[in-house]
Amino acid sequence: MVGEISDKHLKKLREKIVTAFAKSWEEAEVQERTDSTLESVQKCCQNPDLLTMFNMNKHDELDLAILSVLLKSHSGANKCQRDQQLKLALMWNRVDIAREEIFREDVLWEQGSLDEMLTEAIVSDKVAFMRLILEQGVIITEFLTDVRLQTLYSKVEKTHPIYKLLLKLTGQTKLSLENVARFLAILLDRVDKDIFLRAFEEELSNNDDKFARPYQQLLIYAALLQRQELAKFCWEMGDEPVISAIVVTRLYSALARKMTRDESSVRETVEVYKVEFETLATSVLNECYERDQEHAILIVERKSPVWNGLSALQIASVSDDQMFIASGACQSSIESTWKQGILSSWEKVFMAMICPILIVCKMEFVNVGQKPLTWYQRLATFYSSPISKFYHGMLMYLVFLGIFSYLVLLDFDPDRVTVLEYVCIVWVFTMTVDQIHVVCSDWYGFVGCMEAVNLLLCILGFVLHHLGYPSVTKVLYCLNSVVFIAKINKFYRTSSNVGPKMVMVRRMVSQARKTYASFW
Repeated sequence: MVGEISDKHLKKLREKIVTAFAKSWEEAEVQERTDSTLESVQKCCQNPDLLTMFNMNKHDELDLAILSVLLKSHSGANKCQRDQQLKLALMWNRVDIAREEIFREDVLWEQGSLDEMLTEAIVSDKVAFMRLILEQGVIITEFLTDVRLQTLYSKVEKTHPIYKLLLKLTGQTKLSLENVARFLAILLDRVDKDIFLRAFEEELSNNDDKFARPYQQLLIYAALLQRQELAKFCWEMGDEPVISAIVVTRLYSALARKMTRDESSVRETVEVYKVEFETLATSVLNECYERDQEHAILIVERKSPVWNGLSALQIASVSDDQMFIASGACQSSIESTWKQGILSSWEKVFMAMICPILIVCKMEFVNVGQKPLTWYQRLATFYSSPISKFYHGMLMYLVFLGIFSYLVLLDFDPDRVTVLEYVCIVWVFTMTVDQIHVVCSDWYGFVGCMEAVNLLLCILGFVLHHLGYPSVTKVLYCLNSVVFIAKINKFYRTSSNVGPKMVMVRRMVSQARKTYASFW
């Protein structure tokens, strides 16, 4: 079948045309359309170089055969024809064809000629093509400008769940860089929102609108749109894999928390993605810990310049990445920071708080070099360590709780303010100052708000006592006592025995609340 078709084959071809198409034709035009189709087939046979034989009885890939034919029709050496070939391969998502037929070794691509294809690969979430295009010498720092990043956000489908969240949190409907920055500011807690906002405000290299860390921008883009494969690729290509993976878990946890009840399926998907990135971060960290423990601890504690000067451990604690925090490197870091040079057990630390002479006689410390610590260094190390500060605060709080309970039960005088009441209110004032410091410098949740309100009510009760309302003051003091006693739970959580049980109880209560809410 190179030149003309024999009469025998023409007869068979006519029969096949009638069998395939005659049912869709009018009876009067069957003969005419059959002849026309047969003539077209004969003309095609005059160009055997454009023909591709495909046996339908074999298990070959039909889409591969069709794409090969299309590539033949656009074959050529000029740029326009190569672009058409690449668009076809991208549309069909055939990386293998693009690698073998388009990106050949004898073909040179000019700088910037693949930018449009790379943009399309990112928008259509075809990560394999994105990887292939980058292998051709595309420089990502030259590619990703603020204008192109805006283009990527603007091409997100209008049906994507991100638009619903954007409208809910910001009242905006357009995914501009400014709206995305505002969205992140509302989405995230005050302690870590600057991690992402800085990505949109970071210095541009050479003042030419190019990002210094383009993969950081694409990682945020992929996480917001829940494109897990793209997020993993940007994570692989970017800087600082451990903390970058933890940052993604933080963003995923914030997205899941803000989603409504009717988006439960999307929330479950986001939570699965969060676990995947937490597993990646943990596996990388564990691998480092097995090879070099000191270096792995430094990775956990190091404040990253890429992510606004925060450490992986700080972000993981906010994200509730328990798997990551439970890793050997994190636990070693926490233990080292918690004791800060003290080798003795917590029981000895607590006894040393009561009897300071034990600090010099019985406590064990990490030596500086080969020399043991002097008595002055022992005292300084002990009283500056977080574990001693914690137990000192706990001991003083128990003393305050005993004094305040005694005031409410036995020492309260309706006619006058006693000395013990003055002592308690001064103590409450110092705790109020501490709460103000927490508000200004750290995350502030429901428990913190409850403690702040309780302290203000206590001060209000004291003022009312001065103004001649002792009965109201007594009621407020009783309510204060309940909250002060409940605050002891915070100290129980540090115990290796009681703490895990409290976490289990909290999870059970949370699960029971969700189950109850599902019925309504």
